[in-house]
Amino acid sequence: MEVVPVEHFEFQQPSEAPVFEPSINEFDDPISYISKIRPVAEKYGICRIIPPEEWRPPFSVDLNKFTFNPRVQPLKELEATTRVKLMFLQNLAEFWELMGTSLKLPVVEKKVLDLYVLDQLVKKEGGFINATTNRKWSYISHTMGFQPDKNHGMAIKSHYERWLGPYNTIQKTNFDRRRRKKGVEVLTGSVKRGVNPGCISFSKRLCEFWRRKGMRLSWPLIDKKSVDLFALHEAASTAGGLVDWCSIARSMQFKENSASDLRLCYNKLIKPFVESGGEESVQDADVCDKCMLNDNAENIVVCVGCGTVYHLDCLRPQLIDYSKVPKGNWNCYACIKEKLNKSREPYGFDQAEKHYTLEEFGQMAVQFKEEHFGMPCLSVPIEEVEKEYWRLLTDLEHDTMVEYGADIHSVDHGMGFPLRDEANSVKMETDEYTQSKWNLNNIPVIETSVYSHIGTNVPGVTIPWMYIGMCFSTFCWHIEDHWSYSINYLHWGEPKTWYGIPGKDAELFEKVLKNVAPVLFDGQPDLLHDLSTTVNPNTLMKHGMKIFRTDQKAGEFVVTFPRAYHAGFNQGFNFAEAVNFAPADWIPIGRACIDHYASLLHVCVFSHDELICKLAKKGSSLDQSLVKATLKDMAVMLESESNKRKLITKSGVTKTERVIFEKIPDDNRQCAHCKTTCFLSAVKCSCREDIFCINDYFKIKEACGCPPSNFIFKYRYDLDELLTLITNCKVHLAKN
Repeated sequence: MEVVPVEHFEFQQPSEAPVFEPSINEFDDPISYISKIRPVAEKYGICRIIPPEEWRPPFSVDLNKFTFNPRVQPLKELEATTRVKLMFLQNLAEFWELMGTSLKLPVVEKKVLDLYVLDQLVKKEGGFINATTNRKWSYISHTMGFQPDKNHGMAIKSHYERWLGPYNTIQKTNFDRRRRKKGVEVLTGSVKRGVNPGCISFSKRLCEFWRRKGMRLSWPLIDKKSVDLFALHEAASTAGGLVDWCSIARSMQFKENSASDLRLCYNKLIKPFVESGGEESVQDADVCDKCMLNDNAENIVVCVGCGTVYHLDCLRPQLIDYSKVPKGNWNCYACIKEKLNKSREPYGFDQAEKHYTLEEFGQMAVQFKEEHFGMPCLSVPIEEVEKEYWRLLTDLEHDTMVEYGADIHSVDHGMGFPLRDEANSVKMETDEYTQSKWNLNNIPVIETSVYSHIGTNVPGVTIPWMYIGMCFSTFCWHIEDHWSYSINYLHWGEPKTWYGIPGKDAELFEKVLKNVAPVLFDGQPDLLHDLSTTVNPNTLMKHGMKIFRTDQKAGEFVVTFPRAYHAGFNQGFNFAEAVNFAPADWIPIGRACIDHYASLLHVCVFSHDELICKLAKKGSSLDQSLVKATLKDMAVMLESESNKRKLITKSGVTKTERVIFEKIPDDNRQCAHCKTTCFLSAVKCSCREDIFCINDYFKIKEACGCPPSNFIFKYRYDLDELLTLITNCKVHLAKN
């Protein structure tokens, strides 16, 4: 892993995605045209479409009334590997703060030492001991960009020992803490028990009692097993005058022939303490959790996190000079490790404090770009902006932030394309574009699109979203909801730079990203659905992935294909609009997506089964391509549903209930386990309010433990009704 100086930063542009220029005749129907180019374009994940010269739609946003609140994007937090590095350094700084000191980034040869890279290189060599034994420090120094000099290697080794060694030692060590907060386990002697505050107090007072008598108490062993003196004390106290030692032995999981040994332990170690009134006379003093003594009081510290008490010289491992740590602000190792490893909040973007008009945002965006590059906006070459963008995303030495107006829907102040209900209030020349199938308000709902039958408006899916960009504002790697197609139109302004991956490589992309930045997925498994993380295409290319790029200019479309991951950034101030659509060939892809969502416990935007049943009911009025695709999907759906229902019946579920699921809000018909939106069927237990989808039937048995006789099978259609829907589709196809 080499640290590249800023002036030597390189970016290799990926190969170009295809560009299509339809004739005015080919440009009649977007779904037909995209189906025509699909065999070529889909291999790239994305493509660019340049409309005929004469096709120039008006911009319909009301410039005087339109305002928006953009997102704030700190550039150094966007890229996956850079964010991992940033999180590491933040964690390291927090570690040293908890240790009572401040992290000071070391300098070697007038250059700040990259502690993250150093940590990764040492781990690659098998750790500090291996790196030292194998004399790898000069090699590590050279790999980090320093001259191959023994002194540099020794300096870097010294800095590792000072700043990274203690951190990694804490992270690798398992701590058994004797004193912990209520509800956490505690060790008494070597016997592990559920925590009991009385146990802690008793043990410490007993140790202090015998210390005052000149004896250091050690826990006795019977049959090679440590005796829990607190449990022995409790059992004997409860018994009163007549103590049944055989019964006590059994309750403490000793053999009955150990009864006499337990009685001896009690009489020798506990009885003198009790008879002397020790529980009242010996205070619960600050007794060291390690040695169980409270001598040398000036050398004792108390953890502010859990209250554990230690002698400084009893701490293991000994990492720093704790005599310099303020005693009122000391954290034990176990608490430090817990605080460092606590789950972080999912990463996301904050909203800007200001609401902008387009004019205000444009002035800010133009000023930013001109100041950054030192030249007029339109004079900066696209390649230079692209290289600078990726440099900024891998450089922690800056705090550049940009703003992005994303996912904006504003019917009140107009959309980018004219809306149909505006037809009577615009000029006649606008009517062509109001009715145009390439108008993004129309594409999702034209007759050959599955989404025209979804029955509800879904922002971003069936209703376009608008995007107002500035230089470097980013749309992170993502795929569309339900793996549908998307289409983006750039109304005006500077270009958008896009990157795409073929849909067939989606799983490889996910695997590579999890390999490159696994720590990001530890706390945010659904990371790729949050549109908050990008990764340098060159990083993906080094892992053997095919990446393609294109620069979308004003007046051009970009189409993304099913399950094709895509990302990009804006070259400058611009205004774009985007929406999803779903032709007939999407239907089997949509079903595969629902299964994938269930495996991730990811919430659906709509019910796929409900949509397919709506299509089947409308068979006679559908386009032939939709009927054929619906018929195939219905057959798959019926077979799966039939098999699952048989299993449920065999398991003993006898109660049934027909439910009109589409009348229930989606949030109230989600499977309690996989989050799928239920439509064809679900299972509910009479003891609980939530429901489970038919695929997770056995999860409900685990959740409540009730017998199948308590379960109710809820269904929308019986199997004969589903078969009738299939028959209707077949009849319609036969007639045509």
